[in-house]
Amino acid sequence: MYNASTGVLSANITVTNLGSAPALTAGSLIGSLSEDGKTLTITTNHATEKFDGKYAINIAADAIATKADKDVLLAEYNGTVTVADTTSPAISKVEYSVDAANAGKYKATVTFSEPLASEGTVSLNGSAITGAAYTFVAGGKTIVVNNLDAGTQYALAVTGALDKAGNLVSPNPATATLTIAGDEVKPTVAISAKGSKITFKFSEKLGEQDLDANPEGAGSEEHAKFTINGGAAKYLQATDLDQTDATGTTYVYDATGDIAGSFLNASVKVESFKDLAGNAGNAATQSLTISKDTAAPKFVSASVVDNKFIVKFDEDAEPNSLTTVGIKYTNVDNVVVTKATAALDATVGAVAGSYDVNNNGTIEGDEENYIVLPIDATETDFVSGGKLKAGSYEVTLAAGTVEDKVPNATTTTIKFTASATGSASKAIVELDAGATDEVNPGVIEAVFNKDMSSTALVAANYKLDNVAIPAASKLYFNTDKQHVTIELPKGFVTVSGNRALTVANLTDVDGNTLKTGFTKDTIDLTENVAPVATGASLVDDNNVNVTFGENLGAAPSTGVELWVNNAKVTLATTPFAVSDNVLTITTDAAVLLKPTDTIVVKFVDGIDLADANGNVVAPASVTVR
Repeated sequence: MYNASTGVLSANITVTNLGSAPALTAGSLIGSLSEDGKTLTITTNHATEKFDGKYAINIAADAIATKADKDVLLAEYNGTVTVADTTSPAISKVEYSVDAANAGKYKATVTFSEPLASEGTVSLNGSAITGAAYTFVAGGKTIVVNNLDAGTQYALAVTGALDKAGNLVSPNPATATLTIAGDEVKPTVAISAKGSKITFKFSEKLGEQDLDANPEGAGSEEHAKFTINGGAAKYLQATDLDQTDATGTTYVYDATGDIAGSFLNASVKVESFKDLAGNAGNAATQSLTISKDTAAPKFVSASVVDNKFIVKFDEDAEPNSLTTVGIKYTNVDNVVVTKATAALDATVGAVAGSYDVNNNGTIEGDEENYIVLPIDATETDFVSGGKLKAGSYEVTLAAGTVEDKVPNATTTTIKFTASATGSASKAIVELDAGATDEVNPGVIEAVFNKDMSSTALVAANYKLDNVAIPAASKLYFNTDKQHVTIELPKGFVTVSGNRALTVANLTDVDGNTLKTGFTKDTIDLTENVAPVATGASLVDDNNVNVTFGENLGAAPSTGVELWVNNAKVTLATTPFAVSDNVLTITTDAAVLLKPTDTIVVKFVDGIDLADANGNVVAPASVTVR
């Protein structure tokens, strides 16, 4: 099937591009088989190539044996798959090791959720790093930051990184705090149970160990060993990490298979765990009662978004062969339309087993408790313009069509009601990605194809990397109602780089809405943090140096005053000079400065002293020390 050491697919499995899908370089496809032998994941190992479109998959007849019996061979398989990657890459983990190239130093390996075509801008503590400071290979999943000191904390930011499909990293910048060892505190653990799930909550992230004497390789090794009632050893691995836990310290084990009856009084012991610094935690034992989940999901609530019913249950829920629903629709004129088998739309996200309620790109918490039922556009009695028509809906889900993770399937019919407002407007409003751009540091001009309503001046309707821009942003129409200037608060953009701008909930002056596919743009934002004076010193009889926290641009022409003993003094004909982050102020030859003077530098309205990006110093004063 594939070479276990290289992952390269054999000739018995082929993937062929169809239509406009790009062709793939021979030998670039690799395979990865799941532990149970039932799932083969195919990826492209080429630095820049990606799956994008429709592909034909062929598995040759009698070429692959089953795991259970090598004499049982698979029949030929032919199928197609359509791939459209819209998922942003994200930092998935950070690991530390000795930097062999730099004596006494360490390196941090930052792993992303998928291969990157470009790493964008890599910054430490707010400054971009280049060259030997980090290593990255296009098509890889890691950025290795080199030459780090133990016991020092670093703020890492990766801005504008792209996956092979061109999706920007999320969040953007992607950030991580790098801390090398210096930790001698033992990790601790709390053990609890709910139903059949045993939760292990550690006080900090754990390191990997080969506890089962079966080397799986980095990223797949064990983190801890545990037993139930002194039975066979079990292990916690990265795959057991509860993805709803942002700290990466919680592991969940489903003990359903350990319960012979309906419940089990269990003594759970966890041991052999270490933190990332190598500190070993003490073994812990907890008495628990674990019980089997025998209840099917129960309906909680329902709402409408566009052409979809968003249905919430009281636990993790999944659609079970759910392809049609019954609908009784009462429109605004009280006309009733009933269909027992209204078709669900497999092209609009299909029937999903979760819903991103807060639209942050991550399924977390009880967002697993939803199923999403999109109604097909061909169901014209119910759908118009991509939305459910205005009115009231009674929806019927047949028994057995919803189940939990056990799985327990529903045994009775579920009925719920929901209302839709519909839409008489047309989706014709477009964000002009070609014209939308940054015009000054932290200032964006968004350009639309229609005269916009006041919705275009609401900060909450604009997002940068899926986060609404600050409410303190200043928005106004510029020249006409098709141009909206967005002034982000000073200091909001701390690192330069690409950001994903998205707009939502906007209408033009006639009430028309945004057109699908014309709501996004990538903006190259420049940091807009104003330079700040950190100190001032007397150089000699006629010169004062003011030091700033960053390098400056050109010397100012106005807006800088020197006050001595509460009186403004005359400056030289050419009074200002800049060298890196230092501004030198020179007085008139007749004005002599003394160490005993009280000397104050004032930056006043109209000052034109700025950093290299054009961010102007704010009015302030600094006293010579």
